[in-house]
Amino acid sequence: MDSAGTLTDAPLGRNTPRREADFWSNFAVRPPATSLFKTTQETTAEVWDSYAASGLTTCKRSDDVLATVNRAYARMTSNTVGSERNRQFLLVSSVGCPSRADDPIQLSANAFIRLTDVIGLTREYYPFYFTRLFHCSYHFEYRDALTDHPTELVVFLRCPRNSQSIICLMRVRLSDLSCVALVYGSDHESVKRITALCTEEDGRRLRMHPFYLLSCIYELRYESWTRWFSSLWSRVNDIETATKMTGETWQSRDVPPDRLDALKNTETLLTYMHSAHTEFCHGENVVSFAIKLGKFCLDVVDVLETTRASQGHVPTSQRERAGLEATIKFTAARCDAVRDRLLEMKQRLQGQINVSFSLIAQKDSKLAKQDNETMKAIAALGLLFLPATLVTAIWSAGLFHLDEGTNWKVYVGTAIALTVLVFFSWGLYMRRSRRAHTVSNRSASPV
Repeated sequence: MDSAGTLTDAPLGRNTPRREADFWSNFAVRPPATSLFKTTQETTAEVWDSYAASGLTTCKRSDDVLATVNRAYARMTSNTVGSERNRQFLLVSSVGCPSRADDPIQLSANAFIRLTDVIGLTREYYPFYFTRLFHCSYHFEYRDALTDHPTELVVFLRCPRNSQSIICLMRVRLSDLSCVALVYGSDHESVKRITALCTEEDGRRLRMHPFYLLSCIYELRYESWTRWFSSLWSRVNDIETATKMTGETWQSRDVPPDRLDALKNTETLLTYMHSAHTEFCHGENVVSFAIKLGKFCLDVVDVLETTRASQGHVPTSQRERAGLEATIKFTAARCDAVRDRLLEMKQRLQGQINVSFSLIAQKDSKLAKQDNETMKAIAALGLLFLPATLVTAIWSAGLFHLDEGTNWKVYVGTAIALTVLVFFSWGLYMRRSRRAHTVSNRSASPV
């Protein structure tokens, strides 16, 4: 949006000054963008307004959500000097995802666009909705075009687990930490748990600091990840038990007999191993993001408090900030431990895969050796009868005329002599071949 208050396509991440009144009045500028998002006609959202006495409420009408957002935003913009007394927090949560046609977000298009506008998610950031990658970032909003002092901090967070993502968008006002936040995702149960955890005890933690929302998401995502990793650990134990390539103390006693019987089939076992290895590779990426997310949460807390202090705002008490950072660090430490265990399980699985392929190669080698011995026997029999067959062919041609008493003696003597000569030549050839092979191996050896 330029200085006149109209929308412009500023580059991604650019901090564009916008006037307070223009920011609100131009909400209706973007109807064409609604066609990009997968929304529903009806609205089902959980709304928690720290200013209202009703606590967490369920809104079934789009107008109710819009009215709540409008009232909360009006209160925030009317307080020019913020303090802990007039700190506001509006949390809206819904299930679904605006980029998935099979699971659209349970908000009407108008309610969804209005919420994202209030939070400060402009058109430049629309690709954020359609990515399947991990994402965590923040930027400052500048409401006063005449100064270079930021007024709000906007945070984007996309925290997936496979295709079950949790998305958090929040805007925090620097003067008094008033906040508007939207949480949604395809993991319906996790969205509901996050909302319930944040708003318990009348939102005590959110009233202390808005970034407790990030802490709650981080904690519940950790629980979801560890449940997934536990299932992968169970699969590794199944494989080790089926192959019996580990000690008895490491073998699982709870593997169903039908699964053990199925894993005795080599093709089934290799497929099972490859499937588990694929999930471990993805899990390694997930836990790497989990550790980065912990660092991001700590960094954004520090950026927020440092910026507020530089503008002369009342800082968050040391006790409240230390409590927030402690919860984030605790979850980050647990993620770090999970990473080590995940690496161990992946290496154990890789060892099972390597040994399995080695055993298959040995089995194939034994079969090839048996085939080789069979071919040698056939060749020996052929060499045994080849000289006699040759002599018989020559004798049948009538080239030699001998007496009957001498004929058979010459035939037998010639056949035996040729047979001995053939076997002697074959043995001499094999001996020289083995000797040449031994010399070649010695010359190729690095020792």
